[in-house]
Amino acid sequence: MANVSDSILSPNGKVVSAKETIHFLVSNPQHFLVGTGIGNFSSLLALRTSDLNTPSNSRIFQKYPRYVSPDFYENHYKIFLTVYSLPPAYHSIRHLPTSFFNQLLGEYGIIGLLLFMFFYIWFVLKKHKQLSYTISIAFLLGCFLLFDYLFEYLSIVVLFELFFLLDVKEHTEITKT
Repeated sequence: MANVSDSILSPNGKVVSAKETIHFLVSNPQHFLVGTGIGNFSSLLALRTSDLNTPSNSRIFQKYPRYVSPDFYENHYKIFLTVYSLPPAYHSIRHLPTSFFNQLLGEYGIIGLLLFMFFYIWFVLKKHKQLSYTISIAFLLGCFLLFDYLFEYLSIVVLFELFFLLDVKEHTEITKT
């Protein structure tokens, strides 16, 4: 990881983490296809089980044994370490490597991305004729996924899914009457 300082000095540290993820994927065919597995590259789980003392660290993770995956350590761990060693004013989301796409590609590979697209995105897209406001919300959710691990928090994703199902139900009731 040669450019840790670049992630802090650049206007967007997410660019550095995306480059790391791409480099990681093309470095090994197995990583490209299936990634490294849950909690082994870039996720909230990988961060919380590591030895980093993050501001949101739960007390339960302080009791468990520390584990830092070698793939996480060689990539995004060093960015987290650099950011959290700076004053709190630098703990901005733009400096952190948190991104759903980094997580998805790094931990599940291209097969995981294709499965996500087929089973999750296609499920939404095939109902596009029944949707009104959900399309706008889906676009916003896609943008938010660039900035954090929202599938691990579930809050925004669950709200999106509820709006999606409500939108489909409203359209179904309108067509029945």
